[in-house]
Amino acid sequence: MDMKSSQSDYKKRGMLDMNLCNQLQEASYKELIDTLQSSHADWRTACIHLLSKKYNTHPQFTDVLLQQLVKEKALYTKIEIQTQLSQYGQISKMCQYLGCIGDNQYRAIPLRGSKKKSYPLPRDLIARSLAHMEVQRFQDFFVELPQLSYSQLLEAIDAFGFLCFYHQSLVNKETYEYIKTCILNYWDDDLMLWKLMTCLSAFPMAIDLLQELQTQQKHPTILMEVERSLKLLIN
Repeated sequence: MDMKSSQSDYKKRGMLDMNLCNQLQEASYKELIDTLQSSHADWRTACIHLLSKKYNTHPQFTDVLLQQLVKEKALYTKIEIQTQLSQYGQISKMCQYLGCIGDNQYRAIPLRGSKKKSYPLPRDLIARSLAHMEVQRFQDFFVELPQLSYSQLLEAIDAFGFLCFYHQSLVNKETYEYIKTCILNYWDDDLMLWKLMTCLSAFPMAIDLLQELQTQQKHPTILMEVERSLKLLIN
């Protein structure tokens, strides 16, 4: 593929173009919303970028981005939306879209889990945005968890574990007790329990619990995740 065709491909996929952003720099909120309906993905990305920089406090800002993400097909435009939601999105509104966008979420427990030392990146797009938000916004997310539906919580747990794993300042008695309560509440739910075992890899105080679970758990995939979390904590 030559350079010209590569650039054309990037445009079609919505790569952020700062030249377009400069052209739209003086656009009003309404003008950006109108331009967001463009058939050209790179223009939509530029609109999202500018809406986020200029109008992130607008009461409809989060709704606009979420509604666009639901229907967006272009890769880089979706990435731009997710990035801006991570930084500016209203968390309570974002949580309502958990499990609703795309079809990449786990619908059943896999035959095998991850062997990587890193924490699995959430597959749900909203959970992925939540996972990359600033630590200072975590409490706003945490208070939403008890109000979520089962399908929403199933994806939120991935973001919760990811944040705790990479920000140990979030690991405390309150967050640990929350995971332990979830384990009790979802003991008979293999998919949720498997995800909760991954969460425990973020909590150094969970070693004894994981060793106990290692003797109790019979499901091979869940057991693999228990052992993976133990290995990460002990090593």
